[in-house]
Amino acid sequence: MVYPGQPSRGCETCRARKVKCDETRPTCLRCAKAKRVCGGYRMLSDTRKPQKSSVLLMRLSMPSSTSPGNTSSLTPIQDYLKSPLVRDELVSLSSCSSAALGRVKVHNILSRLIDCPQVISIYDGCLTCLPVLFPNLKRSTPILPALAAYLLAFVSHREYGNQVQTQAVQSYVRALALMRQVAGQTHPSRKNEIIGTILLLSMYEEFSSLGSDQSVLNSHIRGAMAFVQSQPLDDFEDPINRKLCTALLNRCMYSCIHHRQPSLSRDRFPFTIHRLRALHDSLIQERAVNPRSSLHPVTCRLVSLYLRSTMVEEESVGLFHETATKINSIINAINAVEVQLSRWPHSLPPEWKYETTKLLSEDNDTLDAWTTTALTYPAFWVANDWAHYRALSIFTHSLQLRCYRLLRTMYSLVPGLDSLSTLAELSANIESIHIKISHFVDEICASVPYHLGYHRTGTNETLYPREGFPPGKYPRLISACHVLWPLYVAGVAEGRKISAQTMWIAQQLDNMGKEMGIRQASVLATEVVKVAMERTEYVEPL
Repeated sequence: MVYPGQPSRGCETCRARKVKCDETRPTCLRCAKAKRVCGGYRMLSDTRKPQKSSVLLMRLSMPSSTSPGNTSSLTPIQDYLKSPLVRDELVSLSSCSSAALGRVKVHNILSRLIDCPQVISIYDGCLTCLPVLFPNLKRSTPILPALAAYLLAFVSHREYGNQVQTQAVQSYVRALALMRQVAGQTHPSRKNEIIGTILLLSMYEEFSSLGSDQSVLNSHIRGAMAFVQSQPLDDFEDPINRKLCTALLNRCMYSCIHHRQPSLSRDRFPFTIHRLRALHDSLIQERAVNPRSSLHPVTCRLVSLYLRSTMVEEESVGLFHETATKINSIINAINAVEVQLSRWPHSLPPEWKYETTKLLSEDNDTLDAWTTTALTYPAFWVANDWAHYRALSIFTHSLQLRCYRLLRTMYSLVPGLDSLSTLAELSANIESIHIKISHFVDEICASVPYHLGYHRTGTNETLYPREGFPPGKYPRLISACHVLWPLYVAGVAEGRKISAQTMWIAQQLDNMGKEMGIRQASVLATEVVKVAMERTEYVEPL
């Protein structure tokens, strides 16, 4: 719809098709009825009214603030990042003094970015916490150059050249120097600032080739975990601290997937069982008005059960009867979480449902997708929530496998516990879990064409499974960031040996690293191949 003297306020898809848009948010009804991806709405900065700081604090402190359904102005990110104004702002970030950096440029850029529905769920929404911290930041804060480094690293892989990469490194080095000063003068009031800075540096490192760290968890994530571990037990009443710790916990969860060689030992894990219980109790008191936030308490329970199972496994020598009782107790708790997770898809509103789409293919054409069908979603944030749900489901079943294998080993080796019927039942349970894991892995693979696109043999044109997919490089890059870790989980999922699908997953991750500049994706691709090769050499106990 066009207003006299003003630009069109319709969604990007309707504007591109030159049809009238009903401007329903977050997804217009015309696109929904036609089964097209709604491209979102432009933010008309000349008519946008500035928000008061109190309103901004309330909007960003509540978990519902990141719900796309509650977003008052949805902006396609490619329009924003390609505008000359933003390009000039990003390129000039590194040359600003610390004082000018935050109050004008970085704050302005961030406040616009978090209005983009594709951005607000990156790193579990930790970017939305930062504007709340800005009013109380000191001149020597490291969080501003850390944010500048991340933003510059994000755009430097696209079209702005080596100059921006150099400026990103300079901002990163400045952030590290300031971080060392702040960490040496730790004060409780600066705890969120420190955690937020370290998470930003971790986000920067996922794009940067700086350093030689080739582990699943980069050095800054391990630094954040060490800092949290050194802090006294928190009741997580502060919503900003709760959101930042939840983002860190979700990232730590991925180190627990491969249990035979976990990336993080129990004694170095930042969250004890008591701390996880406190975070869980704090999260369930929140009003979960968006689907993603309702999954966070589940993550707390699963990681807590992972730590419990690790303790039991380490203490199991010679205590077979007592250990079997503990393992069965953990299995019952995991089964309860599985039931809770199974209810999540049925609790979603209609606009969160996905569809199965046949991929376009000419006669005798070969596609680089895993299957000829793809799962499509009405919006980026919906696809991201589903990917996270599937990763949690795989983690749940991996924990079940771990416990069943412990029991099977005990029943087969200890004469007093030997029972052919029990062994047969455990083997049947393990086989059933293998099937469940394969189902979720297949769904993650079927979602890759939506996130990354696909190609026909011999062509470079990127195709998407639905008409109206937001064009441009930035939406695809952000979508790749969303599917990166769930795809890794699918590649290293328990109960799966090396296969064509595993190598396809590794290839997708490697492509994300080489073509999109996401360095962490290449590291994860190597890890997927490594784990797959280890499992071909691992002999499953009978």
